[in-house]
Amino acid sequence: MISPRNSTNALLTLIALLLTGVILKLTQAVLVPFVLACFLTAALYPLIRWMNRYIPSWLSLLLLLGLFGFLILSDALIFLFNLEEITQKAPQYNQRIQQLFHDLTKFGEQYGIQAPWKKISPEQAVRWLLSILGAWISSLFLILGQALLVVFFMIFLLVESQQFERKIRVAFTTDESQALLASVYSINEKIQRYMVTKTFISLLTGLMTSLATFLLGVDFPVLWGIIAFLLNYIPNIGSIVAVIPPVLIALLQKEQGFALALATLAILTTIQMVVGNLLDPHLTGDSLDISPLIVFLSLVFWGWLWGIIGMILAVPLTVVIKVFCEHTPTLRPFAILIGGEPRTTLPPSSTPSEKPSSSTPSEKPSSSTPSEKPSSSTPSEKPPSSTPSENPNVLLPTKSSSPARPPAQVTSQIHPSQASKLPKKKKKR
Repeated sequence: MISPRNSTNALLTLIALLLTGVILKLTQAVLVPFVLACFLTAALYPLIRWMNRYIPSWLSLLLLLGLFGFLILSDALIFLFNLEEITQKAPQYNQRIQQLFHDLTKFGEQYGIQAPWKKISPEQAVRWLLSILGAWISSLFLILGQALLVVFFMIFLLVESQQFERKIRVAFTTDESQALLASVYSINEKIQRYMVTKTFISLLTGLMTSLATFLLGVDFPVLWGIIAFLLNYIPNIGSIVAVIPPVLIALLQKEQGFALALATLAILTTIQMVVGNLLDPHLTGDSLDISPLIVFLSLVFWGWLWGIIGMILAVPLTVVIKVFCEHTPTLRPFAILIGGEPRTTLPPSSTPSEKPSSSTPSEKPSSSTPSEKPSSSTPSEKPPSSTPSENPNVLLPTKSSSPARPPAQVTSQIHPSQASKLPKKKKKR
């Protein structure tokens, strides 16, 4: 039966979680760039420390931020250039869509199938496809638009990170500071390994996607490489979504676009399968140790909460929650539930098959009673008195601290005629 106290705690926990979700949703415009800047700072901090060995800290910070800004600006220019080309080729894509609608309608009429898209005009279909493509591009522009705020957050975080450890040691006690720093170091290690590995895999996927679409003759190969690079940070779902836009453009590009679309689909799917299923697990390993179900649920939750950026940050945020639960004794069961397969096993002595054998060692000390046989002549009321005769050095300090002398020394100093009075004095006492 659930006690009223437990039910109250569960209700308060649920209310706290709901309030946290509302706060995260309302403060999305500020929290998303800040959290993204925190993860980027954690990933780039080892590079900053390495650069500080050879050049001043302000110069290394300036060079790193300059490189980061150059990448953001170049990606934005590439997106704008390709978007202009898409608008120029829109009439060509419109004719191709009309032809596809006509061919599919004739194919259905041969088998007595009425096409349900007869009520949809080709212009509406073009608008629908362009709206989907525009939504994808606008979501990517949202990431680039918030990059400026991310850069400012990174500047302050990188400067503050050099004094973070000292502030923690001064603000808290020794045990608290060690526990807190252990959690921070564990989070940094996992985040750095994940970000570096994922960036390398995403970069390789983007380069291979650009090269494949360029060799196949698909329009905008650089754009598809950048999209594949960004969406590859989203586990499981991003690799599937990254294949769809170039396949659609290949289908609308030429009159015989089915063969090109099938070839693009086959090659890009092969790239995603090889990189995602062979190279990614080999490099990442079990460093994250998160259940696949929890990964999928985190993608759904953070994607609903923060959009496409939330889906990119879903796995790092889950890693932070898992490490925090691991270093909090009351939350360790949740860390086990979030993690993958538990590695801890029961000790061999706790198994039912070994319980009878575990009782035998406890009986061995009792069988070593022959050393106590000489003390059988002493009264049974004084079992500890037999031990000093066997090991006098063990209990010597405790006996010397008491005012009374041992019985053997007392009887040796009393006259034999007065020895009979000694038991009577003990009885009076």
